[in-house]
Amino acid sequence: MFSLLQGTITKFIKQLVILPRRFKQIIMILIDSAILLLAVWLSYCVRFGEFYIPNQQQLILFVMIPAIAIPVFARLGVYRAIIRFSNDQLFKSIVKAMLITTLIWVALAYMGELQYTQGVPRAIPFIFLLIATFTIAASRFAARAFLGQATISRISRDRVAIYGVGNSAMQLISVLKDSPDTLPFAIIDNNKSIQGTVVSGLPVMHGDNLQNLVEDHGISRIIVCSDAVDSKTRKELVAMAQKLNLTIQILPNPGDIFSGKHLISQIRQFDVQDLLGRKKVPPKPELLSIPVTDKVVLITGAGGSIGSELSRQIVKLRPKMLIINDVSEFNLYEIERELRNISTVEVVPELGSITNRTTVNKLFKDRNIETVFHVAAYKHVPMLEQNLIVAVQNNIFGTEMLVNAAKNANVERFTLISTDKAVRPTNIMGATKRWAEVLVRASSLPDTSVDKNATPRKFSAVRFGNVLNSKGSVVPLFHEQIQNGGPLTITDKRMTRYFMSIAEASELIIQASSLSQGGDIFLLDMGKPIAISELARSMVHLAGLSIKDSDHPDGDIEIVEIGKRQGEKLSEELFYFPSECTPTDHPKILRGKSLSEVEALSDDALVKLQEAVDSYDKESVRKILFEFIAAEKNKNR
Repeated sequence: MFSLLQGTITKFIKQLVILPRRFKQIIMILIDSAILLLAVWLSYCVRFGEFYIPNQQQLILFVMIPAIAIPVFARLGVYRAIIRFSNDQLFKSIVKAMLITTLIWVALAYMGELQYTQGVPRAIPFIFLLIATFTIAASRFAARAFLGQATISRISRDRVAIYGVGNSAMQLISVLKDSPDTLPFAIIDNNKSIQGTVVSGLPVMHGDNLQNLVEDHGISRIIVCSDAVDSKTRKELVAMAQKLNLTIQILPNPGDIFSGKHLISQIRQFDVQDLLGRKKVPPKPELLSIPVTDKVVLITGAGGSIGSELSRQIVKLRPKMLIINDVSEFNLYEIERELRNISTVEVVPELGSITNRTTVNKLFKDRNIETVFHVAAYKHVPMLEQNLIVAVQNNIFGTEMLVNAAKNANVERFTLISTDKAVRPTNIMGATKRWAEVLVRASSLPDTSVDKNATPRKFSAVRFGNVLNSKGSVVPLFHEQIQNGGPLTITDKRMTRYFMSIAEASELIIQASSLSQGGDIFLLDMGKPIAISELARSMVHLAGLSIKDSDHPDGDIEIVEIGKRQGEKLSEELFYFPSECTPTDHPKILRGKSLSEVEALSDDALVKLQEAVDSYDKESVRKILFEFIAAEKNKNR
């Protein structure tokens, strides 16, 4: 019987919802008129403390109320609001309309000399204003709740839990309540002071209740408000979501959201970058501008992951001219086209290899270059083990050509993009980058034979770990393997790596260049290393899939350990001697101490290496590379 009655009511309300707008407005006018008449009568009852029976003159006063109020309501837009989507603005309009109505009514009553028992006692207008405002507003919000429940089925909607209590969470809940697909069911927050309370109509619970919400109430998703969680909590949430087979999504920071109506479209899947837990440190404008603004800037390797992001950031800092160099015609074309679309700065594409001495020298001679960001390098560790001759030609002798040309052209600043693999290197990639670091440092030394007061050239290197989503890195590889159905291949489950975003790395590189005093090796704060096996597991789950292993044979994606490849280390280091690093004016940039006073590549070593390269003697090339590394290591024990 009850279900039949409920179904009839629901059907009636749905029919009411689809009525023409004019009919709905007439219904609201009739309801408001009845409420206003009831409110004024109740005001008299309250005032006299009895069941009040008005006389003829007072009945006229009663009828005047809706006659005044309805036009005022219409003028202030009360009847233009759609009940199901009404908000606080409607309440403000109602309050304003009732104040105007009451003032007009009182003025008309006293103008007609209808006072005291014949008309309006002084307390009546105040009592009426309170009762009428409350009942009119209550009728709107009650109708909104009633109509909303009737027009949106709770059963068919996807139930979600909101993590965190904050402004963005409150806006999101408000929007989701009117969503036909998603039902906000509960708020998860580990703040004990608000647990057990109700916020925006939802109960606030501890994270420990998440399993019960899934099992008892069918929660299928968690939407995390990013202003409410730190990195540790994010990792815990991902682990719990994996365990409970929940989808986890994130809402951007409130500053990235323009208005409430865009909130749903702003929700995105949790990404690997969300697990880094790196707090954004605002850049220092003066550090960004010093090496770039109104300067002629050269970026080598501008078509690569870091080079292209550096180009995007630098072109916005208004250099006098931006020269972009790359050996790949397609990559250079793509980044040039993009830069021309986002800036009016003069962008000059220079196609060619940094190992071509004639091209390099001509470039510096013709362009009056003031700042260089040397990004061009071969970086794929296993591939360079097989192609060490090309690695040496590009990473070492290409760098030597650039720094020599930069010195001869009196370039103000030269910044080499290095790697954590240059610290105690065990592979060709790391060894060649270490040689490049030493070449740049040695080139910074002033020529005191010409000028005894000469200061060091501001040539430096910036060393950091892996950047997310760079070409050839593990993250795009995992994405591809997941799209192909797996398996995900990891070399060793114990392997860890440092990660940061390309955008953050590029921003810090520019600022590090400003901090150069000559011969510096800057180290970027990479946070804590991440286990590659955990990264793989997280990426599978963030794709909405499950891990296939012996405990879960019906899972979606298998993770396979294939063994450590030649030249790889289980973990990387950013520092030779962490205790000897000194802070700089930027909290994310450290200055590394030089390894020794005579840290330099002898001309003899470079000549021997060049001879081995020219004769394509791989064994000799490898031997010469690591003899210097071993000597450096022994000298600084």
